Amino acid sequence: MGNGFLVLVSVVSALDEQKPEILYIFVKYQSSNQARKIDMPRPVHEELERWKAVKFPVPIADYGFSEPNKILQKEVYTYAKEDNFNALFGLLSDKRDRVSSEEVLDIIFKHVAASGNSLLHVAASHGSEGVIQLLCHHFPLLITRKNFLGDNALHLAARAGRFDTIQNLVEHVKIDPHKTLELASFLRMKNNKGNTPLHDAVINGCPSE
Repeated sequence: MGNGFLVLVSVVSALDEQKPEILYIFVKYQSSNQARKIDMPRPVHEELERWKAVKFPVPIADYGFSEPNKILQKEVYTYAKEDNFNALFGLLSDKRDRVSSEEVLDIIFKHVAASGNSLLHVAASHGSEGVIQLLCHHFPLLITRKNFLGDNALHLAARAGRFDTIQNLVEHVKIDPHKTLELASFLRMKNNKGNTPLHDAVINGCPSE
């Protein structure tokens, strides 16, 4: 079992000691004892690092609770769905330079799919790991953003059994330099049905390896 997941298991166990089956969605058994890493080709990793170094507007905390006011454009939705992070962040960079920083923040925080899904929700649903990394890096307030059903991105990832996405989101919470969100609180967040991501993982079944 990867060392990185042992840390997560201990946290989840403390949250829900009476339901150990809930852990399955968060644990991947490994033949080695090395911590599991999300495997990306070197050129992809280099492109991600390049985009991480680009400056994007930093939202004030209120943006995390801003009301949606527009449906996501189809091309933007598709970029997030298909993990086309170069196209997505190229578009955001162009908006920043040609329109305004506020336009970028509106796309990120106020433009949603019909279900209320933000770009991070869309990426989490489809396992778009590159887009997830960059959105969490530049716009960490999205991590706790909820759709119209009260689901955050972790709910959708857990429901779909996307292990890499779960790890991706959890790691960003753990490394957040501002410590705006504790991991335990993140795992406890409930949707409109009163379910945490852990509960959704069990309700929808834990896919086998």
